[in-house]
Amino acid sequence: MAASFYRVVGILLLIVGILSSIIAMLALVGEGILELGMAFIASVVIFIYFLFGAMSFLALGDALKFLKRTADSNEKILEELRGNRNSKVQETSIYQPEETENVPDAPAQKRSGYYNRK
Repeated sequence: MAASFYRVVGILLLIVGILSSIIAMLALVGEGILELGMAFIASVVIFIYFLFGAMSFLALGDALKFLKRTADSNEKILEELRGNRNSKVQETSIYQPEETENVPDAPAQKRSGYYNRK
């Protein structure tokens, strides 16, 4: 939610920068304050000012989106490590142990002294 807000603000700031640089160039040339070359340079400087602001907001929006995706991924991994797998994960998991018939369980082997041989 916050990521999309910052991205929208960045895009709006970019549009405002384009419009204000065009209006500033037309106003400076139309009023005769500056010549065409100097007015163009002034409008480019105004656009760059808004461009840096827009890039900051767009980068912040992308960073928040990446952090949200990373946090969700880490949460899923943590739940798997804790053993709280849901049914979807168990059905599609490739790490399910194979069923073998002739393997006794470990506590029975320890009781029989299998591991205590030297």
